[in-house]
Amino acid sequence: MSRELDHSYAVILAGGQGTRLWPLSRASRPKQLLPIIGDDSLLAQTVARLDGLVPPERIYIVTAAEHAAEAGAQLPTLPAGNILAEPQPRNTAAAVGLATGVIAAHDPQATVISLHADHAIQNPDAFRRVLRTALLAAQRGDYLVTIGIQPAGPATGYGYIHREQRAFSVDGAAVYAVERFVEKPDAATARRFVESGEYFWNAGYFGFRARHFLTALRTYMPALARGVEAIQEAWGTAQQDATLAAVYAGLEPIAIDTGVFEQATNVLMVAGEFPWSDVGDWAAIQEITPATEGSNTVIGGAGRHIAVATAGCLIRTGDRLIATIGVEDLVIVDAGDALLVCHRDRTQDVREVVEQLKREGGDAYL
Repeated sequence: MSRELDHSYAVILAGGQGTRLWPLSRASRPKQLLPIIGDDSLLAQTVARLDGLVPPERIYIVTAAEHAAEAGAQLPTLPAGNILAEPQPRNTAAAVGLATGVIAAHDPQATVISLHADHAIQNPDAFRRVLRTALLAAQRGDYLVTIGIQPAGPATGYGYIHREQRAFSVDGAAVYAVERFVEKPDAATARRFVESGEYFWNAGYFGFRARHFLTALRTYMPALARGVEAIQEAWGTAQQDATLAAVYAGLEPIAIDTGVFEQATNVLMVAGEFPWSDVGDWAAIQEITPATEGSNTVIGGAGRHIAVATAGCLIRTGDRLIATIGVEDLVIVDAGDALLVCHRDRTQDVREVVEQLKREGGDAYL
């Protein structure tokens, strides 16, 4: 491992409930803790992708208090103290602030890369090279660095990053100035963005020196910064847990993109040219999973699928047989106590089922 990365850390955000992957993803065991793709959970795969770049003792997980034990059990190589349990979900600015404050308390020279636990990366070697470039770029000065994903098409479900001219290079890899962040555009605008070659998907990956990020928090989110500083001062003392519980609940629930990066003027971007998915819904899983039965993709448990005149379907089996006849482009997910059947074009609407269950008191299915 390179000595120039001796003070590099990774923060993996493992909050969220993954409601669009219901009925498999539940509040008690959300998608990042599940083997959605492959044999290991998305969280365990995220940690594994850092091998050779950041050692386990410098990887921190931020997750909900009720999921901390499961996260720790899945990641036995990480020190127990590296699993940071949020008393309440307060969005990504608070989560990254918490982890960065804890890291900076014992390593003021730290450089941090912030990642999400529930993404799929199909070229881990390229991913690590891009992370290395982002970490080294952040060490060059008072910079906040983001990773922009090379668009695979004019998607309207992602935010975009507009890069400007090249600022400098790191070992031959270009690092660009950032002109602005753009929230999810309409279809026509997204096409213009992709055709220009200057816009990249915002995957929510950020790199920075810990002290520079904490300074940015004080500049753009002073109330949250004061909360982080209070937690940082109490960390490792008898008041740690009480301070975290008391302070965290009052932190502003805002995304790190909105609260810091979209306001800052010292933002740089490294292009991520690797296949990427946020595993946002069942259709996304079908897109990145090879077909296994003709044009159908069958994944999951011990159950079987029998297809008669069936095409373009994603079937996630449970313990029983699923038979389909004369259907196309369906998503079928068997979770034992609940069965989802929807058209592939409507997988974004699965969250509406979750909302209806909440309204009707269907807590047993959440």
